[in-house]
Amino acid sequence: MIYTGIDNTKKISISYSPLRKEWEFSRREGRKIYVIPSHLSLLRIESTDIKNKYSLRKYLDLEVREKYGDVIWDVEVDEGTMYLAIFRDFDTPEDFFALDLEIFSLARVLRANGKKDGVVLDIGSRKTTYVEVAEGKVVNYRVVLKGGDYIDGIVSESYGIDKGEAEELKKEKGVSDVKVREAVEDILNSIGHNLKGKEILLSGGGSLLKGMDSLFDKVFRNDHCEPQLNSAFGASLKYVYKDKSPSFRKSGLEPSELRKMALVSGIAGLFLILSYTASTFLGGKIIKDIKALEKKEFKEAFPNLPAVSVYSQVKGLISGKERFMLTKKIEKLTEKLRRGVVIYSIEYAEGRLIVRGEADENTVKLMEPKSIKKTPKGKVEFEIEIK
Repeated sequence: MIYTGIDNTKKISISYSPLRKEWEFSRREGRKIYVIPSHLSLLRIESTDIKNKYSLRKYLDLEVREKYGDVIWDVEVDEGTMYLAIFRDFDTPEDFFALDLEIFSLARVLRANGKKDGVVLDIGSRKTTYVEVAEGKVVNYRVVLKGGDYIDGIVSESYGIDKGEAEELKKEKGVSDVKVREAVEDILNSIGHNLKGKEILLSGGGSLLKGMDSLFDKVFRNDHCEPQLNSAFGASLKYVYKDKSPSFRKSGLEPSELRKMALVSGIAGLFLILSYTASTFLGGKIIKDIKALEKKEFKEAFPNLPAVSVYSQVKGLISGKERFMLTKKIEKLTEKLRRGVVIYSIEYAEGRLIVRGEADENTVKLMEPKSIKKTPKGKVEFEIEIK
Protein backbone atom coordinates (compact mmCIF):
# COMPACT_ATOMS: atom_id res chain seq x y z
CA MET A 1 0.00 0.00 0.00
CA ILE A 2 1.22 3.49 -0.79
CA TYR A 3 0.55 6.42 1.53
CA THR A 4 1.37 10.06 0.82
CA GLY A 5 1.84 12.51 3.68
CA ILE A 6 1.05 16.10 2.69
CA ASP A 7 2.02 19.14 4.76
CA ASN A 8 0.91 22.22 2.81
CA THR A 9 3.11 22.03 -0.33
CA LYS A 10 5.47 19.36 1.02
CA LYS A 11 4.85 15.70 0.14
CA ILE A 12 6.42 12.35 0.98
CA SER A 13 5.21 8.91 -0.13
CA ILE A 14 6.00 5.52 1.34
CA SER A 15 5.14 2.01 0.22
CA TYR A 16 4.18 -0.33 3.07
CA SER A 17 3.76 -4.09 3.17
CA PRO A 18 1.61 -5.07 6.19
CA LEU A 19 2.61 -8.72 5.85
CA ARG A 20 6.34 -8.05 5.80
CA LYS A 21 5.89 -5.05 8.12
CA GLU A 22 8.37 -3.07 6.06
CA TRP A 23 8.19 0.34 4.42
CA GLU A 24 10.26 2.18 1.86
CA PHE A 25 10.06 5.53 0.10
CA SER A 26 8.04 5.62 -3.11
CA ARG A 27 7.93 8.00 -6.05
CA ARG A 28 4.29 7.16 -6.64
CA GLU A 29 1.43 9.02 -5.00
CA GLY A 30 -0.91 6.93 -2.90
CA ARG A 31 -3.62 7.44 -0.32
CA LYS A 32 -3.36 11.03 0.78
CA ILE A 33 -2.95 11.87 4.45
CA TYR A 34 -3.09 15.61 5.07
CA VAL A 35 -1.38 17.26 8.03
CA ILE A 36 -3.48 19.65 10.12
CA PRO A 37 -1.05 22.33 11.41
CA SER A 38 -0.55 22.26 15.15
CA HIS A 39 -1.70 25.86 15.64
CA LEU A 40 -5.08 25.09 14.02
CA SER A 41 -5.83 22.07 16.19
CA LEU A 42 -6.43 21.01 19.77
CA LEU A 43 -5.65 17.62 21.29
CA ARG A 44 -7.15 16.59 24.61
CA ILE A 45 -5.47 13.62 26.28
CA GLU A 46 -7.54 12.36 29.20
CA SER A 47 -8.40 9.22 31.11
CA THR A 48 -11.74 7.55 30.40
CA ASP A 49 -13.67 4.53 31.61
CA ILE A 50 -15.46 4.24 28.26
CA LYS A 51 -13.74 1.62 26.14
CA ASN A 52 -15.85 1.78 22.99
CA LYS A 53 -15.00 4.59 20.57
CA TYR A 54 -18.56 5.03 19.33
CA SER A 55 -20.02 5.19 22.83
CA LEU A 56 -17.38 7.78 23.65
CA ARG A 57 -18.40 9.87 20.64
CA LYS A 58 -22.00 9.95 21.82
CA TYR A 59 -20.87 10.92 25.30
CA LEU A 60 -18.66 13.78 24.03
CA ASP A 61 -20.94 15.12 21.30
CA LEU A 62 -22.87 17.68 23.37
CA GLU A 63 -19.79 18.79 25.33
CA VAL A 64 -17.77 19.44 22.17
CA ARG A 65 -20.56 21.46 20.54
CA GLU A 66 -21.20 23.54 23.66
CA LYS A 67 -17.53 24.14 24.50
CA TYR A 68 -15.93 24.55 21.07
CA GLY A 69 -18.79 25.48 18.75
CA ASP A 70 -18.70 24.68 15.04
CA VAL A 71 -15.59 22.50 14.81
CA ILE A 72 -14.63 19.21 13.19
CA TRP A 73 -13.61 16.53 15.66
CA ASP A 74 -12.82 12.86 16.07
CA VAL A 75 -11.80 10.67 18.98
CA GLU A 76 -9.90 7.45 19.64
CA VAL A 77 -9.51 5.49 22.85
CA ASP A 78 -6.50 3.42 23.89
CA GLU A 79 -6.19 1.49 27.15
CA GLY A 80 -8.20 3.93 29.23
CA THR A 81 -6.87 7.06 27.51
CA MET A 82 -8.87 9.13 25.06
CA TYR A 83 -7.40 11.30 22.32
CA LEU A 84 -9.92 13.96 21.35
CA ALA A 85 -8.79 15.82 18.23
CA ILE A 86 -10.42 19.10 17.20
CA PHE A 87 -9.63 21.56 14.43
CA ARG A 88 -11.04 24.59 12.68
CA ASP A 89 -10.00 27.00 9.88
CA PHE A 90 -8.40 24.16 7.92
CA ASP A 91 -9.83 23.49 4.47
CA THR A 92 -10.24 19.73 4.19
CA PRO A 93 -9.26 18.57 0.67
CA GLU A 94 -11.85 16.47 -1.13
CA ASP A 95 -9.33 13.76 -2.01
CA PHE A 96 -8.17 13.02 1.54
CA PHE A 97 -7.87 9.43 2.72
CA ALA A 98 -7.21 10.56 6.29
CA LEU A 99 -6.29 13.66 8.26
CA ASP A 100 -3.54 13.77 10.85
CA LEU A 101 -2.83 16.28 13.59
CA GLU A 102 0.72 17.54 13.18
CA ILE A 103 1.30 16.57 16.81
CA PHE A 104 0.95 12.89 15.90
CA SER A 105 2.86 13.29 12.63
CA LEU A 106 5.89 14.64 14.49
CA ALA A 107 5.65 11.99 17.21
CA ARG A 108 5.83 9.24 14.58
CA VAL A 109 9.22 10.51 13.39
CA LEU A 110 10.64 9.27 16.69
CA ARG A 111 9.28 5.77 15.99
CA ALA A 112 10.79 5.85 12.49
CA ASN A 113 14.17 6.46 14.14
CA GLY A 114 13.78 3.53 16.51
CA LYS A 115 12.78 5.52 19.59
CA LYS A 116 9.62 5.10 21.67
CA ASP A 117 10.53 7.86 24.13
CA GLY A 118 11.71 11.39 23.53
CA VAL A 119 10.84 14.94 22.59
CA VAL A 120 10.30 16.50 19.18
CA LEU A 121 10.96 20.21 18.86
CA ASP A 122 9.74 21.51 15.50
CA ILE A 123 10.77 25.09 14.75
CA GLY A 124 8.98 26.52 11.74
CA SER A 125 8.72 30.00 10.30
CA ARG A 126 5.63 31.03 12.29
CA LYS A 127 5.36 28.54 15.14
CA THR A 128 7.27 26.12 17.33
CA THR A 129 5.72 22.78 18.33
CA TYR A 130 6.83 20.71 21.31
CA VAL A 131 5.74 17.06 21.44
CA GLU A 132 6.64 14.67 24.25
CA VAL A 133 6.34 10.91 23.69
CA ALA A 134 6.52 8.00 26.15
CA GLU A 135 6.21 4.35 25.12
CA GLY A 136 5.28 5.47 21.62
CA LYS A 137 2.33 7.57 22.83
CA VAL A 138 1.89 11.34 22.88
CA VAL A 139 1.73 12.42 26.53
CA ASN A 140 2.21 16.18 26.25
CA TYR A 141 2.50 18.95 23.69
CA ARG A 142 2.69 22.72 23.39
CA VAL A 143 2.40 25.11 20.45
CA VAL A 144 4.03 28.54 20.57
CA LEU A 145 3.26 31.09 17.84
CA LYS A 146 6.90 32.10 17.52
CA GLY A 147 9.36 30.78 14.97
CA GLY A 148 11.88 31.96 12.41
CA ASP A 149 9.86 35.08 11.54
CA TYR A 150 9.80 36.07 15.21
CA ILE A 151 13.60 35.81 15.38
CA ASP A 152 13.89 38.01 12.27
CA GLY A 153 11.63 40.62 13.90
CA ILE A 154 13.69 40.74 17.10
CA VAL A 155 16.97 41.06 15.18
CA SER A 156 15.47 43.71 12.87
CA GLU A 157 14.21 45.84 15.76
CA SER A 158 17.38 45.43 17.84
CA TYR A 159 19.80 46.45 15.09
CA GLY A 160 17.56 48.89 13.19
CA ILE A 161 17.73 46.89 9.95
CA ASP A 162 14.99 45.60 7.66
CA LYS A 163 13.74 42.03 8.01
CA GLY A 164 15.50 40.85 4.88
CA GLU A 165 18.85 41.92 6.31
CA ALA A 166 17.89 40.44 9.68
CA GLU A 167 17.19 37.09 8.07
CA GLU A 168 20.55 37.11 6.30
CA LEU A 169 22.32 37.93 9.56
CA LYS A 170 20.45 35.10 11.31
CA LYS A 171 21.48 32.60 8.62
CA GLU A 172 25.10 33.76 8.60
CA LYS A 173 25.81 33.93 12.33
CA GLY A 174 23.18 31.70 13.89
CA VAL A 175 23.04 31.62 17.69
CA SER A 176 26.55 33.09 17.93
CA ASP A 177 24.81 36.45 17.46
CA VAL A 178 23.58 37.64 20.84
CA LYS A 179 20.19 38.88 19.59
CA VAL A 180 19.51 35.72 17.60
CA ARG A 181 20.40 33.63 20.64
CA GLU A 182 18.16 35.72 22.91
CA ALA A 183 15.22 35.32 20.52
CA VAL A 184 15.71 31.55 20.31
CA GLU A 185 15.97 31.25 24.10
CA ASP A 186 12.79 33.30 24.45
CA ILE A 187 10.98 30.80 22.21
CA LEU A 188 12.31 27.88 24.25
CA ASN A 189 11.23 29.53 27.51
CA SER A 190 7.74 30.09 26.06
CA ILE A 191 7.33 26.33 25.66
CA GLY A 192 7.09 26.00 29.42
CA HIS A 193 8.84 22.62 29.64
CA ASN A 194 12.27 21.85 31.06
CA LEU A 195 14.40 20.55 28.21
CA LYS A 196 17.52 19.80 30.24
CA GLY A 197 18.64 16.20 30.06
CA LYS A 198 15.94 15.23 27.56
CA GLU A 199 16.75 13.58 24.22
CA ILE A 200 15.44 15.96 21.59
CA LEU A 201 14.73 15.43 17.91
CA LEU A 202 15.23 18.81 16.26
CA SER A 203 12.82 19.40 13.39
CA GLY A 204 11.66 22.14 11.03
CA GLY A 205 13.60 24.69 9.00
CA GLY A 206 14.46 26.71 12.10
CA SER A 207 16.41 23.77 13.51
CA LEU A 208 19.04 24.29 10.79
CA LEU A 209 20.18 27.53 12.43
CA LYS A 210 23.93 27.49 13.03
CA GLY A 211 24.82 26.43 16.57
CA MET A 212 21.25 25.32 17.41
CA ASP A 213 22.44 21.93 18.67
CA SER A 214 24.64 23.60 21.29
CA LEU A 215 21.57 24.85 23.18
CA PHE A 216 20.55 21.32 24.22
CA ASP A 217 22.09 18.44 26.17
CA LYS A 218 21.08 15.58 23.85
CA VAL A 219 20.14 16.18 20.21
CA PHE A 220 19.57 13.95 17.20
CA ARG A 221 18.15 14.33 13.70
CA ASN A 222 15.81 12.31 11.51
CA ASP A 223 17.94 10.01 9.34
CA HIS A 224 15.26 9.63 6.66
CA CYS A 225 14.56 13.14 5.33
CA GLU A 226 15.28 16.85 5.68
CA PRO A 227 13.92 18.48 8.87
CA GLN A 228 11.45 20.62 6.87
CA LEU A 229 9.76 17.44 5.65
CA ASN A 230 9.26 15.75 9.03
CA SER A 231 5.55 16.51 9.35
CA ALA A 232 4.75 15.14 5.89
CA PHE A 233 7.01 12.14 6.55
CA GLY A 234 5.33 11.38 9.86
CA ALA A 235 1.87 11.61 8.29
CA SER A 236 2.83 9.09 5.60
CA LEU A 237 3.60 6.60 8.40
CA LYS A 238 0.16 6.89 10.03
CA TYR A 239 -0.79 3.32 9.14
CA VAL A 240 2.69 1.92 9.69
CA TYR A 241 3.09 2.93 13.34
CA LYS A 242 -0.47 2.66 14.59
CA ASP A 243 -0.86 5.02 17.52
CA LYS A 244 -4.62 5.47 17.97
CA SER A 245 -4.43 8.91 16.43
CA PRO A 246 -7.86 10.09 15.15
CA SER A 247 -8.06 9.98 11.36
CA PHE A 248 -11.34 11.84 10.66
CA ARG A 249 -12.27 9.13 8.17
CA LYS A 250 -15.95 8.54 7.61
CA SER A 251 -15.61 4.90 8.61
CA GLY A 252 -14.51 6.05 12.02
CA LEU A 253 -17.39 8.46 12.47
CA GLU A 254 -20.58 6.66 11.50
CA PRO A 255 -21.35 3.50 13.50
CA SER A 256 -24.46 2.89 11.40
CA GLU A 257 -22.24 2.29 8.35
CA LEU A 258 -19.96 -0.29 9.97
CA ARG A 259 -21.26 -3.18 7.88
CA LYS A 260 -20.86 -1.38 4.59
CA MET A 261 -17.49 0.12 5.50
CA ALA A 262 -16.20 -3.24 6.75
CA LEU A 263 -16.18 -4.31 3.12
CA VAL A 264 -14.99 -1.01 1.63
CA SER A 265 -12.15 -0.46 4.12
CA GLY A 266 -10.85 -3.94 3.47
CA ILE A 267 -11.79 -5.76 6.66
CA ALA A 268 -14.30 -7.95 4.87
CA GLY A 269 -12.86 -7.82 1.36
CA LEU A 270 -9.25 -8.29 2.41
CA PHE A 271 -9.75 -11.24 4.70
CA LEU A 272 -12.35 -13.01 2.58
CA ILE A 273 -9.98 -12.92 -0.39
CA LEU A 274 -6.91 -13.82 1.66
CA SER A 275 -8.71 -16.81 3.18
CA TYR A 276 -9.66 -17.96 -0.31
CA THR A 277 -6.28 -17.53 -1.96
CA ALA A 278 -3.84 -18.23 0.85
CA SER A 279 -4.40 -21.98 0.94
CA THR A 280 -3.52 -22.25 -2.74
CA PHE A 281 -0.77 -19.72 -3.22
CA LEU A 282 0.84 -18.95 0.15
CA GLY A 283 2.93 -20.93 2.61
CA GLY A 284 1.86 -22.00 6.10
CA LYS A 285 3.70 -19.20 7.93
CA ILE A 286 1.99 -16.52 5.84
CA ILE A 287 -1.40 -18.10 6.54
CA LYS A 288 -0.72 -17.90 10.29
CA ASP A 289 0.29 -14.26 9.93
CA ILE A 290 -2.90 -13.54 8.01
CA LYS A 291 -5.08 -15.21 10.61
CA ALA A 292 -3.42 -13.25 13.41
CA LEU A 293 -3.91 -10.05 11.41
CA GLU A 294 -7.55 -11.03 10.80
CA LYS A 295 -8.29 -11.25 14.50
CA LYS A 296 -6.46 -8.02 15.32
CA GLU A 297 -8.29 -5.96 12.69
CA PHE A 298 -11.64 -7.59 13.49
CA LYS A 299 -11.32 -6.70 17.19
CA GLU A 300 -10.43 -3.10 16.33
CA ALA A 301 -13.50 -2.75 14.10
CA PHE A 302 -15.92 -4.73 16.27
CA PRO A 303 -14.64 -4.48 19.88
CA ASN A 304 -17.86 -5.92 21.30
CA LEU A 305 -17.80 -9.11 19.19
CA PRO A 306 -15.63 -12.15 20.01
CA ALA A 307 -13.18 -13.06 17.22
CA VAL A 308 -14.06 -16.74 17.11
CA SER A 309 -14.18 -17.45 13.37
CA VAL A 310 -13.24 -14.23 11.63
CA TYR A 311 -13.80 -15.50 8.11
CA SER A 312 -17.36 -16.68 8.84
CA GLN A 313 -18.21 -13.64 10.95
CA VAL A 314 -17.06 -11.12 8.36
CA LYS A 315 -18.68 -13.06 5.55
CA GLY A 316 -21.98 -12.85 7.43
CA LEU A 317 -21.73 -9.06 7.60
CA ILE A 318 -21.67 -8.70 3.81
CA SER A 319 -24.94 -8.30 1.95
CA GLY A 320 -25.88 -10.70 -0.86
CA LYS A 321 -25.22 -8.19 -3.61
CA GLU A 322 -21.81 -7.23 -2.24
CA ARG A 323 -20.86 -10.90 -1.81
CA PHE A 324 -21.82 -11.61 -5.41
CA MET A 325 -19.72 -8.71 -6.74
CA LEU A 326 -16.74 -9.76 -4.68
CA THR A 327 -17.05 -13.42 -5.66
CA LYS A 328 -16.95 -12.48 -9.35
CA LYS A 329 -13.75 -10.54 -8.80
CA ILE A 330 -12.21 -13.40 -6.84
CA GLU A 331 -12.96 -15.72 -9.76
CA LYS A 332 -11.18 -13.34 -12.14
CA LEU A 333 -8.27 -13.09 -9.75
CA THR A 334 -7.80 -16.85 -9.47
CA GLU A 335 -7.76 -17.11 -13.25
CA LYS A 336 -4.81 -14.71 -13.35
CA LEU A 337 -2.70 -15.95 -10.43
CA ARG A 338 0.00 -18.59 -10.94
CA ARG A 339 1.97 -20.83 -8.61
CA GLY A 340 5.19 -19.35 -7.24
CA VAL A 341 3.56 -15.98 -6.60
CA VAL A 342 4.18 -14.22 -3.28
CA ILE A 343 1.28 -11.94 -2.32
CA TYR A 344 2.09 -8.83 -0.26
CA SER A 345 -1.32 -7.20 -0.02
CA ILE A 346 -4.89 -7.51 -1.25
CA GLU A 347 -7.45 -4.74 -0.88
CA TYR A 348 -10.99 -4.19 -2.03
CA ALA A 349 -12.29 -0.63 -2.22
CA GLU A 350 -14.69 1.32 -4.42
CA GLY A 351 -15.44 -1.77 -6.49
CA ARG A 352 -11.79 -2.47 -7.31
CA LEU A 353 -9.79 -5.50 -6.24
CA ILE A 354 -6.08 -4.68 -6.07
CA VAL A 355 -3.40 -7.33 -5.53
CA ARG A 356 0.30 -6.60 -5.02
CA GLY A 357 3.02 -9.20 -4.89
CA GLU A 358 6.22 -10.64 -6.31
CA ALA A 359 7.19 -13.40 -8.74
CA ASP A 360 9.69 -14.17 -11.51
CA GLU A 361 9.41 -12.11 -14.69
CA ASN A 362 7.87 -14.84 -16.91
CA THR A 363 5.16 -15.60 -14.35
CA VAL A 364 4.31 -11.92 -13.96
CA LYS A 365 3.88 -11.48 -17.72
CA LEU A 366 1.29 -14.26 -17.79
CA MET A 367 -0.85 -12.42 -15.22
CA GLU A 368 -1.21 -9.21 -17.31
CA PRO A 369 -0.37 -6.83 -14.42
CA LYS A 370 -1.31 -3.17 -14.27
CA SER A 371 2.25 -2.23 -13.30
CA ILE A 372 5.58 -3.93 -12.59
CA LYS A 373 8.91 -3.04 -10.95
CA LYS A 374 12.11 -5.08 -10.91
CA THR A 375 13.73 -5.72 -7.52
CA PRO A 376 17.46 -5.97 -6.70
CA LYS A 377 16.91 -9.70 -6.01
CA GLY A 378 15.95 -10.34 -9.64
CA LYS A 379 12.26 -10.76 -8.94
CA VAL A 380 9.48 -8.53 -10.26
CA GLU A 381 6.96 -6.74 -8.06
CA PHE A 382 3.53 -6.43 -9.65
CA GLU A 383 0.11 -4.88 -9.16
CA ILE A 384 -3.04 -6.45 -10.54
CA GLU A 385 -6.28 -4.47 -10.62
CA ILE A 386 -9.68 -6.07 -11.25
CA LYS A 387 -12.59 -3.68 -11.70
